[in-house]
Amino acid sequence: MPLLKGIMLLAALLFLLSPIPASANGGPLRYPAEGNGPLQFDTGSQISLVYEKVIFAIGDEAADSSYGKSADVSVHYRLRNDSAEKRSVSILFVTPSPQPVQVSSEEGALKSDSVPEAAPVNWQPKRRTDVTEPVSGELLNLSRYGWSEARTAGTRFTLAFEPGETRSVTMRYRDEGGLYDKGVINPVYSHLYYLSPAAFWKGAPEAELEVRFRDSRYKVSSNVPLVRKDTTTYQARLDGLPDTEWYFSFTSTSGLLYPTNMQTAHNSYILLASLAMLLIVAAASSYWRSRWIYASGAAAIIGFTVFYIRKIGGYPFNFIFVGAVDLFMGLVVLAVYFRLRRLWNRPK
Repeated sequence: MPLLKGIMLLAALLFLLSPIPASANGGPLRYPAEGNGPLQFDTGSQISLVYEKVIFAIGDEAADSSYGKSADVSVHYRLRNDSAEKRSVSILFVTPSPQPVQVSSEEGALKSDSVPEAAPVNWQPKRRTDVTEPVSGELLNLSRYGWSEARTAGTRFTLAFEPGETRSVTMRYRDEGGLYDKGVINPVYSHLYYLSPAAFWKGAPEAELEVRFRDSRYKVSSNVPLVRKDTTTYQARLDGLPDTEWYFSFTSTSGLLYPTNMQTAHNSYILLASLAMLLIVAAASSYWRSRWIYASGAAAIIGFTVFYIRKIGGYPFNFIFVGAVDLFMGLVVLAVYFRLRRLWNRPK
């Protein structure tokens, strides 16, 4: 008879210009006897997941990479042995990167060993190929930009339980987030956390999901509704875990005047605002016949355009397209100036 074992499975996918999974929830694992087949989740475990807390602390700019925005991820579990027997539970923790995983319990740091790729055959993560742009709420289709799966690196450690005992274990590591940079002003970053494997544990755990930022300029979109706890923290408290995966995305609101982060909409609004302001300045200058009003207003409008229209098309066309728009506004300002100059030169 195989020995009952438990697992906390954390897994992720890395993909360029697409959200990268950061970690995965876990379930009890069965190790078949030699030659009896691959690993699979055990549906008859007597180990309960009583409580889970997941914290994504988004890192500093210095820790960011070209693939995304790094996060310090900590996952805290409270597990209870509901049987009347002692149990030694082998736990597998899988991450998307070679970064070391620090594992600790009430007794301090736990000894752990690296594990080659492993995935239970009776669990399929519920993946998606889009991410929500947090400011506008629009879905960004990632399937066109190289959706790919990355290798998974595992860490194995063991917890021993007395009959009815509750134990706590915490896993910490650094993870890179996914990056979407096509057609948006500010990059959209994203993470994925697998919640569905928790269905293999006994019971329905109390859970907390939390995202922390270093300042208040970030906006979040999450398929598990998050409440803004304070200016830098978003949180969800759940009685039981949903049968889905947790996806969240975020972006900076810096430089966004309107409720959109999409390049086409944002730049259209900015250009229309610039033209509207130019009409107002031209009308005021014409009414008072003041060159000073037009000169100062035109300078402000050009500055406004240059500052807010910063991205069109992306690399390597960004400089060309943004420069063309700035040149267009400059030509419009000059055309209006020559038109007004005739009026200024007329005798009153």
